[in-house]
Amino acid sequence: MLSTETAAKDVDLYEFIKADSIASGMQNVVLVLHLLNEYSKGEQSFWWPYLSILPKKILPVFKLTKPILARYLLASSHIYEALKLLRSIARQYAYFYQRLHSTRLPLRKDFTFEYYAWGVSCVCSRQNEIPNSNIRMSSLDREIPYQNAHALIPILDMCNHDASSNQAIFLDDLSCLVAAKDLSVNDEIAINYGSQSRSSGEFYIHNGFVPSNHRHDVVPITIGLSKKNPLFEKKAKLLKILNMPTLGRFKLVENNFENRHKRDPHLTMFLIVYSMSEPELDYTLDSPHPVGVADEIYEFIHYKQQESSNSCGSSSDPKEANKLDEIKLRLAKKVEEYLCLRASVTVSLIDRALEETTKDKENQDLHAIRLLQCERNIFESYKKK
Repeated sequence: MLSTETAAKDVDLYEFIKADSIASGMQNVVLVLHLLNEYSKGEQSFWWPYLSILPKKILPVFKLTKPILARYLLASSHIYEALKLLRSIARQYAYFYQRLHSTRLPLRKDFTFEYYAWGVSCVCSRQNEIPNSNIRMSSLDREIPYQNAHALIPILDMCNHDASSNQAIFLDDLSCLVAAKDLSVNDEIAINYGSQSRSSGEFYIHNGFVPSNHRHDVVPITIGLSKKNPLFEKKAKLLKILNMPTLGRFKLVENNFENRHKRDPHLTMFLIVYSMSEPELDYTLDSPHPVGVADEIYEFIHYKQQESSNSCGSSSDPKEANKLDEIKLRLAKKVEEYLCLRASVTVSLIDRALEETTKDKENQDLHAIRLLQCERNIFESYKKK
């Protein structure tokens, strides 16, 4: 097993990490440097039998070019995360390129961007967290104990993904697979990569593939207030009271009965403020409890399919209740209209991108196409039929 703990046993690598504030503070970087250093040793490495059979492919996100961006990811809601990771890895590579030349580490002679990207790809797509022992990784002049160690575990890290399959658990210093069902001879042993907490975009960016029939998929959606909006100051004031920024990145789930309570609550609240007219802003800001008013509007809109009859008219003052009911109904309509318009525009962009991919079938990225199709399904559910 190759881990951040075995990295600490390599004296030269440990001294390098100990003296480097970036490497010592990032376990995944430690594991990448450890992997590359051992691979550069070749057959002299204790782990060579394992290292020699690792796949040589790097993640698609590290091979992004302008044509690929234009063909696939410009229409994707995950382009921000993809470019953010690519920028981060490029900066890490430039930093370590300068630092490694003054060391005796074997990896320095092989250290190209493609080599570093390969190491990151292996760690991103194959690492597991395991309980830590008493070994600690030093950071400058202080020691920081990690609760878990990051590790590449032979055989376990070669299992494919299956959302309904076996789970890996750890008992003391043992890694165990617990079967979700009885296994027969020649059945494939697969593990769940974390389908309930990861989107199709995260699978594509960090693992290089998009699972089929992903039941817990989400897409990121960015919404911000324009400073040119005449109501910017009042909306920003209300958002501040609600402890929300004027630019937000939210998660959008498929708009169906099963997900009726899973819509990002921050998205709903942001769209409420985003859609408010000046009288509605004044009504909310001038009330004794602006947060209470906003929460009541939120409760009506977020759960209105089931509880609309109980949500209206909650105020003790009939006039105030009627006014608040009118605000609830108008904002509920505005929130849905915004999501419908946003979805319609995004679906059009995705359709155009998918159409372009059919023109060059020899160089298609099938997982990128599947990612666009997954995003399209979610946005399509918000369009008015």
